[in-house]
Amino acid sequence: MRLPQFSRMLDAAKPIFLQIEAASPSVGFDGRGLTREESERTVNVEYPWQNDAASWVAPASRPFPIVRDLRYDPRSYRAVRLLDRLIGAADAVLPEP
Repeated sequence: MRLPQFSRMLDAAKPIFLQIEAASPSVGFDGRGLTREESERTVNVEYPWQNDAASWVAPASRPFPIVRDLRYDPRSYRAVRLLDRLIGAADAVLPEP
């Protein structure tokens, strides 16, 4: 793969990768790290979060748009395929631990 093609593929995949990263309890939707207090009030795929002072929401009870996108959006399929190719290339050149 040539560098310009690789660069275009990364640019196309970036929004998908950012959405996946933002689903982490330690990362906000703006890409920055969250404090514990912020994390407890932020929607994420791992841990319950506070909806208000008296109620918590379990991740299993909420649909996440990124899950739908990963299943049905062709851009997501290409992003995951690119990631798979990058991991395969790294495995081919990096020494075994």
